[in-house]
Amino acid sequence: MEDVTCQYPTTVNRSCVPTLGPQPFRDPPPQNWLCSFSFTILQRRPYAPGFAFSVPWDRSPQNWLCSFNFTISPASALCPRTLPRARPGTRRSKIGFVRHRSLQQAPQPPPPSGAIIPQVDVYEELVRLRNLGQKCALATIVDVRGSIPSYESAKLLVREDGSMIGTIGGGCVEAEVWNAARDVLDNEKPKHLSFNLGQDAAYDNGLICGGQLDVFVEPVLPLPRAFIFGAGHISKSLSKVANLAGFGTVVVDNRESFANRERFPEALEVHAEEYEDIFPRLPINETSYIIIVTRGHRDDMRVLKLALATPARYLAMIGSKRKVINVIRELRKEGIPQDAFERIHAPMGLDIGAISPEEIAISVAAEMIAVRRRAQSNWRALSLSVFADESLRAVLAK
Repeated sequence: MEDVTCQYPTTVNRSCVPTLGPQPFRDPPPQNWLCSFSFTILQRRPYAPGFAFSVPWDRSPQNWLCSFNFTISPASALCPRTLPRARPGTRRSKIGFVRHRSLQQAPQPPPPSGAIIPQVDVYEELVRLRNLGQKCALATIVDVRGSIPSYESAKLLVREDGSMIGTIGGGCVEAEVWNAARDVLDNEKPKHLSFNLGQDAAYDNGLICGGQLDVFVEPVLPLPRAFIFGAGHISKSLSKVANLAGFGTVVVDNRESFANRERFPEALEVHAEEYEDIFPRLPINETSYIIIVTRGHRDDMRVLKLALATPARYLAMIGSKRKVINVIRELRKEGIPQDAFERIHAPMGLDIGAISPEEIAISVAAEMIAVRRRAQSNWRALSLSVFADESLRAVLAK
């Protein structure tokens, strides 16, 4: 039974990433190839149908790894192990037999000038992603017992888009760690995984090393940025409090006399520009916090309209409940649907009886912390937002 179909050596993946298809290999290959697999699982738990996985090759000119493409039919449903540990012939599974193509010698022209494939250091990439405000998950082998296809302290970095660099040995163990990393990115909670590569598990996992390993997967979160629109008294206090609470602040106002370094020395950035001009250049993403505290409801509405189109984690606006309802109604007239406003915290902050700018800043920072830490307490009961009040939600729905 031929369950494996190979395309060799026409395609190769240039990085260790989950992908729907390999990138074309345009450079002439050097001699002494070592081969690895790139495969798509059609039906196999816990992986979704169509999940593709590839293994990177070594950058050494004399020891490059090419890659096979093959698909595993639902009949075999066996996750193969990474080559070069695979041997030609057959391997027994609990379901049947899967045939492997033997390694082939590639043509041996010398590599072209400058055809060295750059490798990205895991730590450098981690820092780069964090500076960009992007999350990632770092998987590390923390304990090894017996023989495994990797080593203790080996690392795999998984980005938000599912791509990854580094390796903890390949095969189905790495695929399961990738799945766990995706969960860690979603819930921002670490995971500890244990794998047994003994004889009983070998047929399911595609590994016959016989050892055991523990993998710790942790979320690496960027410094959350609070984008404060408006540079008045409340913003001045909020920038200081948020900075102390671990948020990097970016202050924007269209008045240079307010938006300046003298008033906001702790801020990462201070911009004195029109909101519509600066907004497209701000790196707002899923880890960002937007606080709208401009000098009037017209400016608040301008910024809110822009902010609703972002994936910001927290979106808040100052004002009385009457003002918030009026602003939302005006924006609804412009065609923005009602459900787009559901994530707004407006009026912003928690109901702690705050009156002064400093107290209001603390109430807003407390709400930001609750969102950031995914607090399990009933903090929403203290929210001042009109969307926390069922009767006001009904008014807005009219």
